[in-house]
Parts: sequence; structure tokens; C-alpha cells
Amino acid sequence: MGYSFNPTFLQGRGRLAIYVVVLLVFVFAVASLTSNNNQQTPASGYLVSEKEQPRATTGNLNQVDEVQRQLDRLKTDITTFSSNLTSCYTNIADLTSTLNGCKSDFSLCKADIAKLSANKSAVEQICLNEKTGLQLNLSSLESKLSDANQNLSNLTKEYDSLKTKYSSLSTSAANNICCKAKVDNPNIKYFDIESDKVVCKEGSGTSLSC
Repeated sequence: MGYSFNPTFLQGRGRLAIYVVVLLVFVFAVASLTSNNNQQTPASGYLVSEKEQPRATTGNLNQVDEVQRQLDRLKTDITTFSSNLTSCYTNIADLTSTLNGCKSDFSLCKADIAKLSANKSAVEQICLNEKTGLQLNLSSLESKLSDANQNLSNLTKEYDSLKTKYSSLSTSAANNICCKAKVDNPNIKYFDIESDKVVCKEGSGTSLSC
């Protein structure tokens, strides 16, 4: 809600004070004139002739009329001042209501921010705990993977060693078997190991060493 300050408000108050002073002056003037009209005795030091009395009365009436006009203008200014003052009070009440609403909204926003901050802290703590747990699991898995790779390397070496020994033993055994078979068949000169079986051959293969 917007509020525009009326500069005539303070001016009206100044004019009101001036009119009050003028009113007092006129009141004292009327009172003085009335007092002078009532003083007709020689002891007063001033006598109004019968010819001058109507003129003085007419002047007094003009002054009274002027005072009445000033009073009427003063009443109008007082009414305007009262209207401006009422409008000011209304605007102040509206501004106060708006301010209270803003304060209420601000309090709600602060409460929401506090809740969000608390939730943020809780979520951050949960994420931190999960991150720590995942890091521990990752470290454990990496350690197990390293052990498995080491075991695989050892097993590979052992397999290669056993394979070499098996090849040497199978070759030696096949050679011995075919050398014995050569006694019965002198044409046997070679041997092979096919499907884990020793085959003695006459034409091609591994040469016999008997």
C-alpha cells in the first residue's frame, strides 16, 4: 500500500494557529467596542453624540460580520484539518497493519529457513556417513581385489610350472612307451600325445630317443 504525505497538512496547522490568534484579537476588539458603546457617562472621559451612535453601531456590526466570516473560515479550516487528520490516522492504521503482516511473514520465513537449515545439516550428516561407509567398503574391496590378483598370479605361476612338469613327464613317458613298442615294431620312429594318449608313429611326430 502506498502512502503520499500531504504537505498541506502542516500548513493547515499553521493556518489554524493564525486563525486562532486572529479570532482572539477580534474577540477582544468586539469586547472593547461593546465596552466603549456602554460607557456614555461623563466620568468615562468620552461621550458619543446621538448623531455618531448609528455610525458607530454600523461599524461595530461590520466588524462583527467580519469576525463571523473569519469564524466561518476558521470552522471550514478546522473541518479540513480534522478530515486530513482522520485520513492520516487511517493511513497510519493501514501502514501498521501492513507492517505487522510483513513482520508475520518475516517470522514465518525465518522459521522456514531454520527448518531448512536443520534438514540440510541432517542430510549432510547422512550423506557424510554414507560416504564414509562406501569409502570403507571400497577400501575393503580393493584389498580383496589385490589379494585375489596376487592369488591369481601365484596360481598362474603354479599352473605354468605344473604344465611344464606335465609336458616333460608326458613326453618322457611317451618316449619310453614307444621305445618299448619299437622292440616289437622296429619301424616306429616317432610319437605324439593326442587327447592325453600316447600314439607311436612310423612317419611323423616327435622323434624317439631310445
